[in-house]
Amino acid sequence: MKNAVCVVSGNGVSGTVRFSQKSPSAPVLVSIAIKGFKKKKFDVHAIHIHEYGDTTSGCASLGGHWNPTRTSHGCMGMTTTSHAGDLINNINPDENGEVHVEFMDRRLTLHGDDNIIGRSVVIHASPDDLGLQGVLLSSGHVLRYRDMSDNELRSFIRERELTTDPLILNGNKAIMVRFLDTNSLSTGNAGRRLACGVIGLSPK
Repeated sequence: MKNAVCVVSGNGVSGTVRFSQKSPSAPVLVSIAIKGFKKKKFDVHAIHIHEYGDTTSGCASLGGHWNPTRTSHGCMGMTTTSHAGDLINNINPDENGEVHVEFMDRRLTLHGDDNIIGRSVVIHASPDDLGLQGVLLSSGHVLRYRDMSDNELRSFIRERELTTDPLILNGNKAIMVRFLDTNSLSTGNAGRRLACGVIGLSPK
């Protein structure tokens, strides 16, 4: 058995993400226990493994999603591809602002060249769009970015704090859709980094 842990903190959010693997060929058990979420703009928060463990600039210097197979961002079960670091994409805190969830992940490993030791976990302020190039509605349908109005697109970008670039914020619909569609396949348009931590070896 090999174990690792990430102690996550930032903006009042704190907790642990633990990883356990029985053997190099076994799936990784991921156990998330995080608290301190406040009911603000979003009730759902993206969570991913990022490529670096460099916190010299806080969460900003942790790089992009851990993606050793160089695939597009997505969601297991909903898209044909996903990053190894996409985990379960989103977490949904309970009424106490806490998340407690466990799942098995065959895309991760604690062994070999592509192990996640020394990398990081990032929790975002807003949800992951699951690589769907649009918003998943409660009905199960996807509202594509290309089908939104100019005002809806601009509000979406500003609400999620995706960019401050005036060329995009003041651009036409085609510019905003291209920006969102491109980011959907790389970051899930998850926006600002709320909390983070580095993954290290653990005795248990």
